[in-house]
Amino acid sequence: MGDVQFFAGIRLWANEWDFSSLSARRTVDPSNPSSVVLRDEVVSDVSDLEFVPMPTIGARYGNFLASVTYFVPTSYSVKGVLSRDVKRSELDVTAGYFVLPSLLVSLGYKHAKVDRLIEGLDSGQDISAVLLGLSASAPLSDRLSLYGNFAYGLAHQKSDSRDPRGKDSYSSTYAIGELGLSYRILEGRAGMFVKSLTGSIGYR
Repeated sequence: MGDVQFFAGIRLWANEWDFSSLSARRTVDPSNPSSVVLRDEVVSDVSDLEFVPMPTIGARYGNFLASVTYFVPTSYSVKGVLSRDVKRSELDVTAGYFVLPSLLVSLGYKHAKVDRLIEGLDSGQDISAVLLGLSASAPLSDRLSLYGNFAYGLAHQKSDSRDPRGKDSYSSTYAIGELGLSYRILEGRAGMFVKSLTGSIGYR
C-alpha cells in the first residue's frame, strides 16, 4: 500500500514447558521429633508437548519494521504436580531497523502470564521484559534461506502472592533465540493483495 508493506502469518510452535512449582511436604521437626511441620519444596517437571498457534502481523516502511505476535492462551499438563493444568499466554511487540538488507536490529517488549504455580494460593505470575535483538538471513539458493534471531534483555516478574520473605516481585534477565530455514513458496503477485508467500521451519 504505497511505500508501506504489510505482512501477516501464523506459526505453530511445538513446545514443552519446563516448569517449577512449590509443594508443602510434611516432615519431622529436627528440634522436636514428636512434632510434624510443613516445609515448602520446589518440584520440577516437564509438561506434555503442546502445539501453540502464534499469529503475527506487521508492517515495513523503508528500513523500518514493526510487528506484533500473540501466543494464544494454552494449557500445559503439569502431570499431577498441581490439581489442574497451568495456562500460559504471551504478547510480543517489536520495532526494528534494517542496518543491512538482511540484518535487522530490534527493540521489543514481551508480556507473559502464567495463571498459577502453587496449589491452593493466588500464585499467578505476570512477566514483562524489554529485549534488544538481532535477526539475520543468508540465502542458500534462489528460494531457500537460512535465518536466525536472538534477543536478550531485562525482565521483571510480579506474583499474585508474597513469598516467605514478603516479596512479590523479582528482577531477572530474559533470552530467546531461533534458527531455521525459510522457503519462498510463491514470488511476485500470489493473489489480489498478496505479493509473496513464505514457509519456514525452525528450532526455538
